[in-house]
Amino acid sequence: MVKELHKRGYGNLRVIPYISPTGLTWRCEFIDQKKQNEPIAASKWIHIKGNNNLQAEIKLSPHELADLFIVENINFLEQCKGKNDEYEKWYSQMVESLTEKELPYEFDVSDEFFGADYWLTTENRKIVTLPNGN
Repeated sequence: MVKELHKRGYGNLRVIPYISPTGLTWRCEFIDQKKQNEPIAASKWIHIKGNNNLQAEIKLSPHELADLFIVENINFLEQCKGKNDEYEKWYSQMVESLTEKELPYEFDVSDEFFGADYWLTTENRKIVTLPNGN
């Protein structure tokens, strides 16, 4: 969905993925690049809108989720308008590098923040981040 939002002109939308304190769930928040808004708990929003069942596959396509996200979060997204070619390219390549069930995360809430130069994945791979952080 984020790749779709980037295509639609919200290039300053950033993603912060992390593992919950219990270690049982993956979470993701959206922030605007300038951090002018409160983050949005995107992973929770996607599950509620996608099917309201954390165990089931999400039924909506990334395009459909983006349509709905824009309608429901336009005030947040207004702060994300613009191009950010470096981040958009990095994000797209990062997503394409993941396997089907692999999830990236910047930190583990119960443990530690890894640093600004990499994220880990659920397959124990390191993903190099941009020099200015996620």
